[in-house]
Amino acid sequence: MLKNRSQYSKLQKGEKSSRLTSERLVQLTEIGFQFKRRPNSNPVAIWNQRVQELKNFYEKHGHFKVPNNTEAYKSLYNWLQKNQSEYNNNIQKGMKSSRLTDQRIGQLESICFHFADTGKRGQLQYGISGYKS
Repeated sequence: MLKNRSQYSKLQKGEKSSRLTSERLVQLTEIGFQFKRRPNSNPVAIWNQRVQELKNFYEKHGHFKVPNNTEAYKSLYNWLQKNQSEYNNNIQKGMKSSRLTDQRIGQLESICFHFADTGKRGQLQYGISGYKS
């Protein structure tokens, strides 16, 4: 979704680097895709909502292995995948430009969620240690 918005922005600015084709633009518009973020989309509120969803998932299933093949959890899975990538690419390599701040990592650790090595590409693996509700 974010990539579509980014490509749309490039297209609106007349940048030739946009990969959003006119056909794709029509298809996305027809299904009601919103290219501009909702004015009430607060990143902090969204982050807190996702952390709560992750906590609820754990309470229901007893693990953090969110499936990517279930519509109900697809969005949560994508959020985890994005943050796993942030963790691997920025935090472990010592880069400080990550949106995954120490405070956010602390929030996840407070529910005993820990990022782990991803192993094979596309397979997310998370560690837990005595989940606290």
